[in-house]
Amino acid sequence: MKIAVVTDIPTLCAKTQYLDSLKKGVAKFGVNVDTFLVKASRKKLEGKVPLGRLLGASLLLRRLVHYDILHIQFSFPLGFWYALTKRIHNKPLLVHTHGVDVFSVPSVGYGLRRNLLGRITTRKTWETASHIISVCERARKELAASGVSPQKISTLYNGIDVSFFSKQEVKDVRLKRIRSKNDLIFLNVASLSPVKNHENLLKAFSKFVKSYQAMGNAKLVICGEGPLKTRLLTLTRLLKIKSHVEFIGYQPHSKMPEIYSMADAFILPSLSEAHPWSLLEAMSCGLPSIASDIGGIPETLQDTSCLFNPLSQKGSDAIYDKMIFLAEDSSRREKMGAANKEIVTQRFSSERHFQRLLQIYNLVLETL
Repeated sequence: MKIAVVTDIPTLCAKTQYLDSLKKGVAKFGVNVDTFLVKASRKKLEGKVPLGRLLGASLLLRRLVHYDILHIQFSFPLGFWYALTKRIHNKPLLVHTHGVDVFSVPSVGYGLRRNLLGRITTRKTWETASHIISVCERARKELAASGVSPQKISTLYNGIDVSFFSKQEVKDVRLKRIRSKNDLIFLNVASLSPVKNHENLLKAFSKFVKSYQAMGNAKLVICGEGPLKTRLLTLTRLLKIKSHVEFIGYQPHSKMPEIYSMADAFILPSLSEAHPWSLLEAMSCGLPSIASDIGGIPETLQDTSCLFNPLSQKGSDAIYDKMIFLAEDSSRREKMGAANKEIVTQRFSSERHFQRLLQIYNLVLETL
């Protein structure tokens, strides 16, 4: 079996990232996977009209005829383009949806289907696709509700290498400095974009710092880059928590286990997620975690006391309450972290993920 996996997201192909691991993982089962990265042009227009990526996807058509299945990451633009050209390549089309394909938060401009054009393009992609992957049950239900035949949808939870993502010694000088100067460290790993809800996170942490300062020093470490960085830095000054918040920027994926190991707890207050890798990675490293009750998060983080509604009228108060909950008891954090490690090992390992993916590949070929 030969599979062509096509993406336009460079980070997915980086060392230790999903597609790098996928190629090695399914090779154990005798499946040959080749990954193709379609690069975007550098023009500003590319964000709204991805002509560079569509041209790159077109140039791949001749090479793709040698594969049994086209496994396309995201419904648009690549899923849509290969759906339009299906009569040309004449190959089974497996579309791998992620959060932005399925869920929308129009108030922050998030989601492919937040407008009419997005709904039209995704509908065309899903109607033409041979099969569709959802990364959580909530996404599967959303796809079915949009009119996709349930028989065309398979749920494939994300999976990670639990041996790689484990507690380890912190050697990085900057991380050691942060660890040595603080009694309690919260970690957030996410792009600095509106859907990740950093503003409410900072407001909640501002309130938390005032509550915790009698017990020791608290630090919020934010790992990621994005368009809101300047705005968030300004907010830390306005909230008078600049010295309590550390922005460490984008970090290589291979370095993430050390970053998780530096922290005491993980927090993900996003307005929308499907099945976030960052949460799985943090849990696998033994971190107690608090997160939004959205997408596939409650299918993963089974302790409901760690979930909050990011869209509630309480806003940042909901996040603050969970921070206090974790800060109150170090033994509770330790037990929660151990339980999280067990959950990921048993249900969301890369081995389970690749075994399930192989089943989906076989299902696609069987139903031709």
